[in-house]
Formats: sequence, structure tokens, C-alpha cells
Amino acid sequence: MRDSAFDQAFPDQPLRQPIIGYQDTVDDLTVDDLVAHHRAAYVGGNIVVSTCGNVDHADVVGMVEDALGHLPSGQRMPAPELTYAPGELHNGHGGDQGTLRLIFPITEFDLKMHRAATLIYDCLGGHGYSLLMKELREKRGLVYNCWADAYTVAGQNLVMFEATGEARKMPEITDIMINTIRDFALNPTQEELDHAKQRMHANIFMALDHPSARIDYVANDIFERGKVLDIKEKYDGYQALTLSDLAKAGQMLLMQPPTIISAGPTRGKPKFDAIRAAISGRDTTKPGFRQRAS
Repeated sequence: MRDSAFDQAFPDQPLRQPIIGYQDTVDDLTVDDLVAHHRAAYVGGNIVVSTCGNVDHADVVGMVEDALGHLPSGQRMPAPELTYAPGELHNGHGGDQGTLRLIFPITEFDLKMHRAATLIYDCLGGHGYSLLMKELREKRGLVYNCWADAYTVAGQNLVMFEATGEARKMPEITDIMINTIRDFALNPTQEELDHAKQRMHANIFMALDHPSARIDYVANDIFERGKVLDIKEKYDGYQALTLSDLAKAGQMLLMQPPTIISAGPTRGKPKFDAIRAAISGRDTTKPGFRQRAS
């Protein structure tokens, strides 16, 4: 599902390729290919060293210079320039299980709206008692699993929602999944916002106590933003979000063209046009979708 999602969201671009490659591409690699890549990638200009803990900055710099100073300086390899182009794909199979994945781009959101969209996906599917989990599994027993996630890759930011259940029930699962996403995006509640802030509070403070998580924060900030973001500013930024902020981000989210990936028997596969119409609210009268207030 992940490879299919990136293949459809970024057609004819490097991100659509699986990290481990294909059998034929691996077979075609030569020693000269590996040496050339090593000389281009493993250079000083392409390395980020991040540390945390009770360390002295000057001491760390000295140790890094001693360990890596012999490397040629080289140049930082630029990340590929990616262009989001929404697509859709059904992976047909003969089993009795179905899956639907919806991917929304939030790359163009400013930092405040990006954070608000992060809390929206957290409320909808980012934890064990999320809104999607309650509506699809706890209330109706329709799914084996449902969840949400966020990706940041080469400057592209995406949020994703997924549900898996019996293939014959996928029309109902799809209907409730879209209704839940749309209803909360347009009408977030103070209770869910408060809970999301509490989870973000826990996530940030737990990361501060975990050296590897802090190192990841530092390295990712440098790679994605070119600088280390202040943890307090990040914390305060999430805690300052209001219901109006979430509602604005939710409206923006529903306006983004989604990439849609499904899997299951070809018979009864999702109607992608109807899904897009239901998400956007342009037309919610097609069979299988209830009318929604916007």
C-alpha cells in the first residue's frame, strides 16, 4: 500500500521507487556504480551529526573532526524536487479483506496550519481510541484496523488515513470513514482538541527524555528546515492552537485533492469519483454516500 501510494501521488518521480529496488536493478549494479555513489554521497558536505545529552559542543566538534575530518568535503546531495500529482489505484486480489487509504497533501500549509492538521490526523486516527477507531470498530465492529499517519519526505508533507476490514463491508466502511473525517474536519470539538494537546504534551516531553528521539528531532530539523527548531516554540505553538485554527485547517484539508489507494477483490471496488466528491462535499448524493451538512 505504501509503494502504491507514493507511486500514485508522485508519478514518474524517485519517491515512487521502493527503497530496496528491484531484482533487475540490483543485478545490474556494478562495482563502479557503488564506488561512484559512495564518493558522491559519503562526503563531509552531505553529513549531519547530531548529539544530545551532557556534552560539550566544542568537544563534540573536535571528536567529529578527528573521526571524519579525513573525508573529502564534497557537496551536499540535493533532495529530489517532487511534485504532488493525485492519483488512484485499486490493487485487486481474490481474498476476503479490503483496505482503503486516503492521502492528503499539506505541503503548502503554513507552520500553524501544518500543526493544526497534525492534531486533526491525531484525533481521527493517531491513537488507539481515535474517532475512526470508535466509529468503525468500537461502535460497529466493521474493521480489523484503522489508523492515521503523517509523512515528511524531501520537502513534501502528507497525512494519511487507512481502514481495513471485510471486503464485502468496504462500501459501508468507506462511507463511515469519509463521514467521520469530514465531520471532524469541519466541526472539531474542544474535548478532542484538549486531548490532542495532552498527547502532544506527552510526546514532546517523552522525546526530551529519550536521547535517540532528541537526536532524530535535531537531524530532521536540519535536513528539512536547515536549522534546529526551538522545542519550547514548538510546544507553545501546538498548545496555542484553537478550535478556529483546527476548523480552518480542516477546511483546507478537505480542499486538497487526495490520492486514493484501495485493495481487495475487483468486484465491488470503491468508486473513486464518488469518494472524491464525498470528501470535497461537491456532490454527496451518489449511491453509497449519505448527505452531509457542511
